[in-house]
Amino acid sequence: MRASSSSRRSNMSSRLPPSRQLDLKPPPLARSMDAIEATLRLYFAALHECNEEKFRAMWHPQGLLLGISPDGSVVCRDHDEFCRAAMARGPSIDYAKHDTVLSIERLDDTCASAKVQIVLPASPTSLTPTFEPTCYTDWLTLLHDTAIGGWRVISKVYSGTPFEEHKGSARVLASVPVEPGAFHDLASAVWDVYVGSGRACDGVTMATIFHPCSKLTFINDNGSLSQISCNDFCAHVSGRWSSPKHLAWSHLQNDPRASSADTLLSIDFAGPNVARVTLKIGYPPFLYHDVLLMLRVSQPLCGRAGWWIVAKSSANIPFLQEDTKQ
Repeated sequence: MRASSSSRRSNMSSRLPPSRQLDLKPPPLARSMDAIEATLRLYFAALHECNEEKFRAMWHPQGLLLGISPDGSVVCRDHDEFCRAAMARGPSIDYAKHDTVLSIERLDDTCASAKVQIVLPASPTSLTPTFEPTCYTDWLTLLHDTAIGGWRVISKVYSGTPFEEHKGSARVLASVPVEPGAFHDLASAVWDVYVGSGRACDGVTMATIFHPCSKLTFINDNGSLSQISCNDFCAHVSGRWSSPKHLAWSHLQNDPRASSADTLLSIDFAGPNVARVTLKIGYPPFLYHDVLLMLRVSQPLCGRAGWWIVAKSSANIPFLQEDTKQ
């Protein structure tokens, strides 16, 4: 009988000298995905069990929960506000069987995005109140912050639809479809306004899509969180090529090689007014991989309703680094 491949690997490993033992640990990507999945399990458990310790183990101290209020404006809750609301909702262990991880996308070792579904009981006193059990579809952005011990949720947007159980079966009621026009409007907002104003170094126009409560968050070279406010981000857009990070590559501002890397990678809706967008943008010496969480608001802000970026996180890789000024 032939030995299985796993048996052959075990036997081979046992015959090697200690210095040549095979590394049978999962590869770094697998270990990273396992850790992300563990954080998502804590996310579900914290909300169903109303467990503050688990909440703090999965939600970043600087994390933001972002939703749409009944009047159509953006509601922003910080770590402590979200924690208090989650603990006050009441346990929902019976709903845990409906927890679903729909997708996980790992941008690099520091940034990931997950789409999940969770059913929670009514919350009539919430800033975004519900009056019956609700199935939430959430977009979560996670960052790996070594200063606090690993992967944490840094931002969340969500969409909810009524939910019912009947004789052991479950269903979502009256789910609202995403119309084709929503794709067009969102793609135009991202490409024409976000990407366009970035290329033009136009911080004023960037402020018409980057919501005032929005922050840019990323993991710095020290492995810990950096965050930039809306005002500071828009100012950075205006002065990008004179900043220390980009000054040596400022001669590439209008080089077509930089803009040729710009790519709209994905648009994925959690509901008709909630979406996640991923894209790549080249600003030498880096190619940025952005995750944008977006809400479509009906309450005009700065004279404009429609799609707004309410959270941005990013990762990057070297890009045209060798083409510095001589």
